Amino acid sequence: MNSFDELKEVVRHLRAEDGCPWDREQTHASLKATCIEEAAEVLCGINIFCRL
Repeated sequence: MNSFDELKEVVRHLRAEDGCPWDREQTHASLKATCIEEAAEVLCGINIFCRL
């Protein structure tokens, strides 16, 4: 099993009926704000690292 197949298994488990309720509720649209926030945090980290 390659890494991508392993990722698909984790997602399948999280979204299963007995998986994580939060994960089951998520859609592409509901994840937009979180993705933007996380990307901003990555950029801040890169900017801090580049100033060193």
